[in-house]
Amino acid sequence: SLVDWQEQERAASPRFNDYERIRLERVPASRGWDVADWEFRWTASGGRLHVLDRNLRINDRRAYALYWSVPDDQWTQLKPTFDVIAASFRPAS
Repeated sequence: SLVDWQEQERAASPRFNDYERIRLERVPASRGWDVADWEFRWTASGGRLHVLDRNLRINDRRAYALYWSVPDDQWTQLKPTFDVIAASFRPAS
């Protein structure tokens, strides 16, 4: 998942105006999945956004991305909502 996000960052970051990487790293996963977070800021036409894109590689054939994008000035207030969503995630069966 981390290698995938590194490749995605190289390809996509030039398209994000004022791109600023916050972190790009593996995340411990309790279910044995390969998980990585790509967190960054960029400026869209409506203002500065804060993004967390979580890559969850379930196995060699299945992966998911949880993409969370909010106005930068609301990040601290809204981040707990992402945490609830991420904790409740279950792959399709």
